[in-house]
Amino acid sequence: MKRATSGVVYTVVPPVVVTTSRRITVAAAPARVTTHGGFFAGNELYLTTCHDPDRGARIDRVAIVVSGGALALGPATLVRDVPAARLVACATTPDGFLWIEREGATYRVMRTVGGAAPTMVTTLPATLPGVGDVHTFNANDRLDGVTDVALLADGDVLVLVNEHDTEPRGLHLARRDTASGEWTTRHAVTPAAMMQRGELCVGPVFNAFACPSYGRDGCSPTACAQRPPEVRPRARTHIGEAYMVVRGADVSLVYEAVDTERVLTDALATGYDVLHVSAPLP
Repeated sequence: MKRATSGVVYTVVPPVVVTTSRRITVAAAPARVTTHGGFFAGNELYLTTCHDPDRGARIDRVAIVVSGGALALGPATLVRDVPAARLVACATTPDGFLWIEREGATYRVMRTVGGAAPTMVTTLPATLPGVGDVHTFNANDRLDGVTDVALLADGDVLVLVNEHDTEPRGLHLARRDTASGEWTTRHAVTPAAMMQRGELCVGPVFNAFACPSYGRDGCSPTACAQRPPEVRPRARTHIGEAYMVVRGADVSLVYEAVDTERVLTDALATGYDVLHVSAPLP
């Protein structure tokens, strides 16, 4: 999966213009397409509203031609437009694009090959962990329990789901066997975050110059607050955004750990950690 990101400069042949910002805009007379995420798939660019909880499910496809150091883009062609649905997960495939759209309580796994009419691969069972969940950490974050999707080499569909409430909490991998239609799940990650300063107090210390956090962060007046380089699971910790990359028989998971009660005096510390683990395929 390759996303179009900021900081990339392209030479683009009119009439199409790409602005490489967080929101990528492709303008092709007479239409204009504004997207929340772009995905490169060979000689195609898929512009989507993936992971945008406020906009309907929309996917546009743009053909790419590279010649003489210039990047020429064809006109944007509409692949999918369902205003009542939301795109919760998207990924490229060797021959096109794969996504999961949520409409009400229904999760549809959809696929297009070369921009052809989309076909439904399957629906997600409501019994899978995280399916149907929407978790809110603050007013700006509304995270669906379904976070990522991939098409495996054997044709099986792999879905990354995030269970916030029911044990075992955290990230689960769900795999659908393309022949039998059966789902297999594996718990991959328990919510955990780095220890915060003050969870370990060392002392007594009677010299403030020996400890920059002398008597702070909940430690006694004669103790030094420490922040050990250790990841610790807690009930107050949740997993936010999460993505996966399949590497052979393993899956690399990169995810956001959110400590909802972290309070630190360190100016660079926040309640968010970005962590990485590898897990075997189900």
